[in-house]
Amino acid sequence: MDVMQSYFYRYHNLTKHTAKKLFASGRSLDWANQPNPFRHYEGVELIELPVEIEVNGVEFFDMPAPNAVPFDIRFLSSLLYHSFAISAWKQVVGTNHKWALRVNPSSGNLHPTEVHLFFEGGAFHYRVDEHKLEKRSALDLRKLLWSELGLNEKSLPPLLICLSSIFWREAWKYESRAFRYCQHDLGHALAALEVAAGEHGWSTVNYGLFDDKKMTGLLGLSENQEHPLAFVALYPERQESFRFEMTNTLLSNLDNDTKIEFRSEVNQLSTEQINYPLIEKVFESTCYDKDKWIDARKEFTAYDIKSKRSLIEIMFGEDQAKIDQESISCTFPNIKNRQIAKQVIRTRRSAVDMDGETAISKEVLDAILLNSTKGFNADFQTLKEDQFNLVHLFLYLHRVEGVTPGLYYFDRQQERLIALRKSDQRQFARSASCFQDIASDGVFAVSMVADFNTGMEVFGERCYRVLHHEAGHIGQHFYLTSHALGLDATGIGCFIDDEINSYIALPSGFEVIYNFTFGTALKDPRLTTLKAYDFTPIQE
Repeated sequence: MDVMQSYFYRYHNLTKHTAKKLFASGRSLDWANQPNPFRHYEGVELIELPVEIEVNGVEFFDMPAPNAVPFDIRFLSSLLYHSFAISAWKQVVGTNHKWALRVNPSSGNLHPTEVHLFFEGGAFHYRVDEHKLEKRSALDLRKLLWSELGLNEKSLPPLLICLSSIFWREAWKYESRAFRYCQHDLGHALAALEVAAGEHGWSTVNYGLFDDKKMTGLLGLSENQEHPLAFVALYPERQESFRFEMTNTLLSNLDNDTKIEFRSEVNQLSTEQINYPLIEKVFESTCYDKDKWIDARKEFTAYDIKSKRSLIEIMFGEDQAKIDQESISCTFPNIKNRQIAKQVIRTRRSAVDMDGETAISKEVLDAILLNSTKGFNADFQTLKEDQFNLVHLFLYLHRVEGVTPGLYYFDRQQERLIALRKSDQRQFARSASCFQDIASDGVFAVSMVADFNTGMEVFGERCYRVLHHEAGHIGQHFYLTSHALGLDATGIGCFIDDEINSYIALPSGFEVIYNFTFGTALKDPRLTTLKAYDFTPIQE
């Protein structure tokens, strides 16, 4: 099927922002019906997690740590504390109004992502508000889930995590466009887990291709309006790359009708949940049955990405030689005064306003770009050297020392910046990001562009999810890397899609899917910071 004929592309076009839509919207939020950001299960055993959390003082740019922390309850506590826990509470001075911030960022701080853990002790849900585990089943479900992922039992991980999403949490505010943000957040979560695992000397392999209906039923989520979007295998050693391990023996197990009984009920998130047909339809269009995900896995492992023309070749053709002459090499600098990973992870914040004055060196820019775009191990992604990266970066450079302000393309494979338009980009960055000053007041901004053509060729309509996951993964590394270098950052989900597509002159089938900005954040004096949990210190 051609990209233009797919339902996800229709959804993408229907949910694009325009200036007219932005200024015409008179909708107000129903605050009384805002979904509870914390899910919990009724009538289950609560497992206390150790609160004396100590991890090795590994430096952020040196992960993964050389030695793996042993797998025990202390490891689980620390892993979750550094990947999905509350990082702090914010409160309006002089009022009782407060809200939680988390380690993993989320659009609108709405947090649709839920965390389910599977290991020898059973099946558990992470209760974020209390930093505890909820025991949903005493059965070790790893082998069953592993076989449903079509993987060899010899590679069964000691810990398997499912990341699911509650679309309603985002739709309450963002309506039909919310599906995009849930996928971004899933990418943030994948990277948050990857970094936290690396801090403990563990590695992750991600699986985003599976039979959706079957997995939803096995996990007992069918009645919860909650959808599994990815599985993450964690190992106490480095996994260099994703390996396709499906065997005929395991395939024969995929037709079983095993159903696990979970004796628990979830809390009600809202008085009323509003359904959005566009979200329901695009989710359904991106779902796999058994045959589709098996075909997609095979297509991914056999696909020769090197045979395809690069985006620069598509955009500029015979003029590429001229473009190449204006390219600037990026080199990862020798960073001094490295920060400890756990401090970077726990004190990261999303900026709301930038000072409009800060400038950065070319070395800082290079470090952010190179450290954030290395790729990752997944059945829909690879590390950079294997070249299967379908998200492209266009930069609006405002104040980078030694580099002329302008629009640049970051070539992830060649690790270079290619100048496309040398001129002040602040006005465009602002207007294209829904007229938000933060995009022009930062030192630079980014538009992430998805190659839906190749994505559709390999994954079918599932590409809409996994390319947003790739963008979110890059975004989380943007957050952490910039923070480790003394900068602030924030993802921008509100942008005027076609204005950016036209300005960059993107070929058909390439679409902007995420914006980002970097700089020095302005602190809001109206807010004060409170500690995350009773057992933690206040972390600004």
